[in-house]
Amino acid sequence: MSTCNREHWLDEYEWRPHWPWEVELTICIAAACIEDGDINKRRIVQCTDSLVSNALGSAETMMKQTPIGHNFQMLPSGTAPEASAMRRLLKKHFGSAEGIDETNVLVLVKSAIHERKREIVESFVQNRYALSYDELIRFGKEKIPIEQFNNTFIKISGLTPEIEFLVTGFDQYGQPIIIVAGRGEEPFITEGFGVVGSGLYLASSALLQREVDYIWPLNKTVYAVWEAKKYAERVKTVGKATTLTYRGPGGLAKILHPTGTMAIRDHYNNYGPKDLLEDLELPEDAFDELGSIDKA
Repeated sequence: MSTCNREHWLDEYEWRPHWPWEVELTICIAAACIEDGDINKRRIVQCTDSLVSNALGSAETMMKQTPIGHNFQMLPSGTAPEASAMRRLLKKHFGSAEGIDETNVLVLVKSAIHERKREIVESFVQNRYALSYDELIRFGKEKIPIEQFNNTFIKISGLTPEIEFLVTGFDQYGQPIIIVAGRGEEPFITEGFGVVGSGLYLASSALLQREVDYIWPLNKTVYAVWEAKKYAERVKTVGKATTLTYRGPGGLAKILHPTGTMAIRDHYNNYGPKDLLEDLELPEDAFDELGSIDKA
């Protein structure tokens, strides 16, 4: 990258293109359910693709369900370097907690996001002025023209980690927690299911269509989540390879075996969307006269 282009990148930091090695991660889905009809057997079904891609190509080699401590996991969608940085900070904050439940889990996630934003801001200020962020606040007006100083803070306000992610796990009482976070939005706990990534809208619409609920049985939820991932594959940046697991309190974790995948595909052939015929027949009186659109 030329010096001129690099200076332009710094001026427009908030919309800069990704570097070629900053690979994009795509779809992540999580849904709460129960096993064996037992309300005490809370489970979370998790589903991700394995695709990583950038301007140079793509490969289905990424494991996107990784632990962050206290039986919680992070499922990221964004650039791989950003996912790695956020995972590091989530591990730090979750590792410092003695116990985790709904009263403090959002604080831990927000703390990691805020710390990551501070790192991004520090990097931006150091690259541009060779100053720390604190030094910019204290001495910036003395060293930088006032208009440039003000514009810098406008740009800083727009800096945010380029990542969306789910945090999933169980509190100290065995209750499932699914958090949706990232892209500058306030993280929140979702009761039934959470989705992030480029296939968000298609996967979410499939789950809403099925009316997925946190008291659904495990196997039904497994199918609905797998089906939603299949819908999301219509987006070109969602990979075809699928990793589907379910987890429970106490470290319980299971991954879908090829035998299970074959059974789900059979169900999908029965319950999934069907191709329409070349044309459909409707009765002759299927429509009524509407009248002329020219009449008032």
